[in-house]
Amino acid sequence: MKIFLILNPYDIKITEFAQWNHRETTKAVVFDENNNIGILYAKEMGRYKLPGGKIEDNENIEQALKRECLEELGVEIEIIDKIGMVTEIRKEKKLCQISYNFVAKTISKKYCPVFSEKEKELGFSIEWVELRNVLSYFTKLNDDLICSLDNQLAEKRDFCILKEGLRLYKKNNSKYSSKNN
Repeated sequence: MKIFLILNPYDIKITEFAQWNHRETTKAVVFDENNNIGILYAKEMGRYKLPGGKIEDNENIEQALKRECLEELGVEIEIIDKIGMVTEIRKEKKLCQISYNFVAKTISKKYCPVFSEKEKELGFSIEWVELRNVLSYFTKLNDDLICSLDNQLAEKRDFCILKEGLRLYKKNNSKYSSKNN
């Protein structure tokens, strides 16, 4: 998968962050049968995010993404396109995070999500948002909350992934249209 975006606000050299902890994750722009996009709202963080998460040791990238979408959005998915890799260099946590990003469509009914305890504490909820409005959810941080650099990086990452996912959707619309079970 090609590198799509590098977020390194402190311009940390590779020789330094190569020694840090590394975390691999996967994320998706998920379309439903009405071409709405599934996103998550984290109330305690005051921001929206794309579904996805850590790739477990016993999973490949696609398995992890399918599990995360079932847990967070309550849907089974089919991967349609690759968006690309995002590398985030997080100085405060001494962490290099690599995200593998995709466009997917739902292939099941919408079930109840199975949020982790941390996601419950953060007040996660699902929203299915129309194409024409979805970017606006990622262009503003909640002014009432102190915005950490981590939140800024995560919001920029998700905005760029979403924007590229929408570009791929417009380019390959016929791949996305199908009725679910």
